[in-house]
Amino acid sequence: MHHPNMLQANRDRFALTQAEVGELLGLSDHTIGNYENGDRAPDLQTTLGLALIFGKPPSQLFPGALHVVVERVAARFKDLSVKIENETGEAASVRQAFAASLSARLTSLADSAV
Repeated sequence: MHHPNMLQANRDRFALTQAEVGELLGLSDHTIGNYENGDRAPDLQTTLGLALIFGKPPSQLFPGALHVVVERVAARFKDLSVKIENETGEAASVRQAFAASLSARLTSLADSAV
């Protein structure tokens, strides 16, 4: 699945080669190329390593993937939010605060992706 990313732009910003970035992460230049082309997605450790190298949060390096995640979580959140909204009891207020906070984050991220 191809998602736009900002890896090549950030690599170019520092005049680094794919081989140099790969060396820092213990990966081949071919693998870095696959990440840049969107042919392959990096695992969590690699994503965090790229964020460290380029000084950018993962959401700025992989905005296309973030958009997909926001859509998926938002779609699944609807049912959970209805359930939480109707809860009573000891944990209800904590869970309702969580739901309100997540809803606000999802709205903010969805609006910024447009």
